[in-house]
Amino acid sequence: MSEVQSGLVDGLHPEEEVTDVVCDEAELKDGEMMEVEVGEHNVLLVRCDGVYSAISNQCTHYGAPLSKGVLSGHRVRCPWHGSCFNVKTGDLEEYPGIDCLPCHKWIADF
Repeated sequence: MSEVQSGLVDGLHPEEEVTDVVCDEAELKDGEMMEVEVGEHNVLLVRCDGVYSAISNQCTHYGAPLSKGVLSGHRVRCPWHGSCFNVKTGDLEEYPGIDCLPCHKWIADF
């Protein structure tokens, strides 16, 4: 069985690194996203063009769950007010979001 692991280290001290199995590879197909919990972090795991990305699942505008939004290419649109974020970089690409999203380092263990 192939599993995807997330090792979150951004914003944490090295001794606080969190590693957890978040899903089986078959659970997330190309062009899909899913909400996962890693430690105390709510993360949006995205697979685009065969590449996995892990960003915060919370919109920077009013905290909407981005997992309920729309994924189009490498962009996720917030379901509440339409903010757009790049899923690879976390960059804010369309307002009304007020900041970029935190990106997390992750490890794919297949």
